[in-house]
Amino acid sequence: MSGELPGRVRAGYGLGSVATGAFGTVPGLMLLPYLTDTLGITALVAGVIVFAPKAWDVVLNPIAGRISDRSADPRGPRRPFLLRFGLALAVCFALLFAAPDLGSRWAGALWVLVAFVACATAIRNAFGGRTGYQVMGVTIGVLLAIGALGAYAGTRHAPIGAVVTRPGTVRDQLRLVAGARDFRLLLGTFVIQAVATGAMLAGVDYLSRWVLGDKDLSTVLSLAMLPDCAALDARRTGSNRIGVYTGVWTAGETLGLAVGPGVYALVLAVGGYVSSTSGHGTQPSSALTAITLGFSLVPGILVLLSLIPLMRYSLTEQELR
Repeated sequence: MSGELPGRVRAGYGLGSVATGAFGTVPGLMLLPYLTDTLGITALVAGVIVFAPKAWDVVLNPIAGRISDRSADPRGPRRPFLLRFGLALAVCFALLFAAPDLGSRWAGALWVLVAFVACATAIRNAFGGRTGYQVMGVTIGVLLAIGALGAYAGTRHAPIGAVVTRPGTVRDQLRLVAGARDFRLLLGTFVIQAVATGAMLAGVDYLSRWVLGDKDLSTVLSLAMLPDCAALDARRTGSNRIGVYTGVWTAGETLGLAVGPGVYALVLAVGGYVSSTSGHGTQPSSALTAITLGFSLVPGILVLLSLIPLMRYSLTEQELR
């Protein structure tokens, strides 16, 4: 019997990746310029707004992973979470960019912060301004819903392993995961690269508008080694901790993609970037320099730093046989 997954199951996993990828990249790409150039929030405060909800998400992800590990739902482990929380994410994402004109930039900032806690593309440019962001938010929300529903339906017949989950608190499981050297090194590499990616995503809109003269670069811009770490752990211990591994991994990605725009916002603030509610006007030369360096030099340095833990990663194919 072939060990290859059926096409429908692979499509289901793929749709789930579309949803998580959209949520991971679109806020990093569009949220910072939305705050600075539509709501008029200063770059430093906007960076905090982008980072804070993601930091909360970092705390929740490993807990959610542990809960999913212990799930024994007859529909399959983790699938009910896809349906309930995937659809909730879609609605919250649509609300994220749907802030009405509340007459105060701080009220608008609070709306974004609350919507982001609860829970880019040329679509936005087709309409322009606040309306463009609202349409983009709804559109990506629909994409998230399709991804969640597709993953739920497609994984109905996915094979389920027989590895049992051992008892223990979330803290116990996290401590065991942290003891896996290869996973720890791989995670360090991934988080630093996520920071670099987050900084570049945040800088696309600014670079295209202020440095390259409004050229449209706003398209949405890494995970085969992760299952290897989890599979080796299961083989060594006989305990299924894939949910905890995935939760920590997602938390690391979330943290990196949140820190990246924060780093870029800090660079903008140091360069004296001028926020507005129209997205037009002039920027000092120091701000233009900051836009360029934040998009190029800073991510480049971060990617080089990420290679340091990767050089110590030693998990081989022979160990997995």
